[in-house]
Amino acid sequence: MADSVESTVIAASPPGCLPQVLGDLSVISPAVATNSNAAIQQYCESNGMVLTSSTDRDEPMTKVLMCRQARVDGTDEYMDVTGRKQCTISWGPVPSILSVKDRTNDETTDSDMRTLADAGFEAFEGQGMTSGVWIKDGAIHIVRSSLVMRERGLWSGSWLAEYVVRTSSGGSGWTVTGSLKIRTHFWEDSNVQSTFTRRMPESVTTDGNPVAREVVRIVLDFENKCHASLDGLVDTSCRPACKALRRRQPMNGLKFDWNVHRQTLSRDLTDNTAQLVDAKPAR
Repeated sequence: MADSVESTVIAASPPGCLPQVLGDLSVISPAVATNSNAAIQQYCESNGMVLTSSTDRDEPMTKVLMCRQARVDGTDEYMDVTGRKQCTISWGPVPSILSVKDRTNDETTDSDMRTLADAGFEAFEGQGMTSGVWIKDGAIHIVRSSLVMRERGLWSGSWLAEYVVRTSSGGSGWTVTGSLKIRTHFWEDSNVQSTFTRRMPESVTTDGNPVAREVVRIVLDFENKCHASLDGLVDTSCRPACKALRRRQPMNGLKFDWNVHRQTLSRDLTDNTAQLVDAKPAR
């Protein structure tokens, strides 16, 4: 099913809507149910989906942040958010962790890099998002993710931020680069999807400050600026655009009066007809 129309639709599913999309596609293409693992994997990585599992009551919960940085050689193998465990994923409308095992790091890791990775993970943990920190290819990879589904509010969204921390060319500091992608989906009276992306310019840690604290400051400063920029974009551009996509008023230009205090349904079912009368609220 690679590169098929079905796989393209699955990979581009709105945040949090994968089960619904798979259900709709299986009606017209039964093969989707058994031949869509690669597309589901692409969807999970593009939205930074988080899976949790506890194999033993006495063991802490294992958390996996689905992204390319956490993926290992096996197509179904991912590291947990700490990089110390390796998990096998079972694919489906709701992917899950099939098994968990301890991971042995097969590359030589610099002690300073390991210390910085551990300190960075502790600093980002509890910041309101799921964060993962891994050491790969001589660099520290940080991913921060959040996936929200609000069915009652008629919207969903995903936040996926990716950063790379490397030693600077002079060897005296660390450089931080990264990017942010935000996807939103609104379906009140319409079907509006948007993608917001920003790339962070290369930053160098300041000498004299703890490196982990400086990395966290650089990352949060970039994300806060992106958040403020996005708020401004919504205020100036998105609201008029979304308003244009909403249902138009009736031809007479009058809005329906939804004031429940003024609308009462007559219980006098004369001639089996319900009459809508305009009544003022009781004082």
